[in-house]
Amino acid sequence: MQHVPSAVFEGVDYVALGHLHGRQRLADGLRYSGSPLAFSFSEAAHVKSSYLVDFDAGGLRRVEEVPAPIPRRMARLTGSVEELLNSPAYSAYEQCWVEATLTDQVRPLSPHERLKRRFPHLLKLVVPSLTADVGSRDLADLDRLAPVEVALDFVTEVRGRPADGDEVALLHRTFDELRRLEATR
Repeated sequence: MQHVPSAVFEGVDYVALGHLHGRQRLADGLRYSGSPLAFSFSEAAHVKSSYLVDFDAGGLRRVEEVPAPIPRRMARLTGSVEELLNSPAYSAYEQCWVEATLTDQVRPLSPHERLKRRFPHLLKLVVPSLTADVGSRDLADLDRLAPVEVALDFVTEVRGRPADGDEVALLHRTFDELRRLEATR
């Protein structure tokens, strides 16, 4: 049974329901207290509390909401790496648990490490998929490229700039070694 009508609890002084993360008051004596702490970023705006319930000989006397202490606020931030790192608008979130969603058009270098410097409590970094742009190459051409060329195109795509000379040499040595190992199998 997924739903229980509140009429089931008629005649009961107080029902403390559980499991929901967000508090809900269904009637004076019928409540979900919610969780005392936010457990995901979807709860960042939730007000957390508990209920202090008093009874007397006549039954339910009073329900008092007691705000839960918030050891560290949660924040969901959205912007480019540079905006998140430099805008004074984000100063208030530097000590929060942070979920950052990037809006950069080109995948930035080391975004997590860079953002952790400003937001030491960064817990989640969302980097939306960027549309692959293989430049002037037709996708059908990729099948005809040497694996090292595909890898170099990938480096350019991910970074927004081509590999430098040392990186090109390293990729060539790596693919040469892989070909040598495959030949000995």
